[in-house]
Amino acid sequence: MNRENAELRVRAGAERNGLPRIRVANTDGATLGLLREWLEAAGYCVLGERLEEEAGREDALLTIVEVPFCRHGAGEIVRRVSEQHPGKPILAMSATFFSTVVSDGACARRLGVAGVVPKPIAREKLLAAVERVVHPTG
Repeated sequence: MNRENAELRVRAGAERNGLPRIRVANTDGATLGLLREWLEAAGYCVLGERLEEEAGREDALLTIVEVPFCRHGAGEIVRRVSEQHPGKPILAMSATFFSTVVSDGACARRLGVAGVVPKPIAREKLLAAVERVVHPTG
């Protein structure tokens, strides 16, 4: 119950201060905490979400979703997120992506997402992937 109350306070605070929102779905608490720390320091509000929950009402710029296996079941997870948040970009995060994967390259296109982020997560790669989606150039 305390976690739910804390999440409601974060959401209410985001609405008051107008920070751009990013959803994080289908990940563990430690990863959510790390992403929240890094993304909030970069000026975003992070909303945690479980895939089995009804989609939140808050408008978010994008969803970062963890996919356990990029070749098995990732398509279904991405489809569910797309249905819950139509028209919003998705970044897929997985320990099965190589550290050398190009965020918006062939792997992302194959999954039908805006970008991919390997785990373990490197702060710079995460922020660069988010910025590419939020502020595309050219």
